[in-house]
Amino acid sequence: MKLQLDLPALPDLAALGGNARRRASWREQREATRREQEKWWALILQVLEGQPRPKFQRARAKVVLVFAQKRRRDRENLLAALKPLWDVLSSVPPGKEMAAGYEYRLGIIPDDDFDHLDVHLQPPLVELGRAPRTVIVLEDV
Repeated sequence: MKLQLDLPALPDLAALGGNARRRASWREQREATRREQEKWWALILQVLEGQPRPKFQRARAKVVLVFAQKRRRDRENLLAALKPLWDVLSSVPPGKEMAAGYEYRLGIIPDDDFDHLDVHLQPPLVELGRAPRTVIVLEDV
């Protein structure tokens, strides 16, 4: 099985990159994470509209971030900023169905841990003058 998501947005590096997390309070981090989860949830639902929602047992995710301007990008900050996206793709843990913080889960992968998700971040692409986007290809492993 294979699923490609071409999402018209980038992760919020200013709020969720590794450097930003070190400077933010726990409340600011939680609010930024919640905003990102809501954003990714809405975008993925829009892309999948009218299609059945696939369910992977274990997936390999190839991620390409497409930027509109050229500059150096820190790999670890990019990976940290993608965490809310993996949360949205994950299932709600058993017993947590009504718990706060799990509202924006789609259940496409069981969890975003090492046993269920293998993330491959590709070098960022630059398309000058075009809208930035995030492209994710999920494949069965």
